[in-house]
Amino acid sequence: MKRLYFFIVLGLVSLVVETTFLRTFPTWNIRCDLIWLSVLFIGFYHELWEGLPSVLILGLMTDCIASPFLGLLTADYLCVFFILRLLTAQIYVEALLSKIFWVFIMTILGKYIEYLLLHWIDIPISLQPTYVIYIIIQGVWNGLLAVLFFPFLKRAISRIYKRDYAHSVSSRQYS
Repeated sequence: MKRLYFFIVLGLVSLVVETTFLRTFPTWNIRCDLIWLSVLFIGFYHELWEGLPSVLILGLMTDCIASPFLGLLTADYLCVFFILRLLTAQIYVEALLSKIFWVFIMTILGKYIEYLLLHWIDIPISLQPTYVIYIIIQGVWNGLLAVLFFPFLKRAISRIYKRDYAHSVSSRQYS
């Protein structure tokens, strides 16, 4: 339950940072999508039932702020999360290049799922070559950001658990 609160706060902070400070950052239309990286982190490192509520809430928060259709990014995040949960036993994401590669692949897969969902609800979208190049660049950028963001999340979660563990041990001694 504490991880759910952690990811809700992380999602709120990420949305505020993305929509205010990083919006004006000159990255040639490439976004620093911290929510997407949080969803991938949860998919890589958390079990299904403990990560599912976090991904659902992150998707709904992102839909309320950034998506024209409520539920589009939530469905996208959930699909990618389930795919990651199926693949994590077969892939290794601790190495630097492996992390970049799998985040790149999941970014491309996530954009393709968004395209399929929009096509499914009869929104006319044409896939242009410049958009494909943008998706590839966004995937590489997300992979590079994941190299910095994933260790930050691991350290933050481990510090929270050390405090929780110390509190529970000290309360057992004095009770």
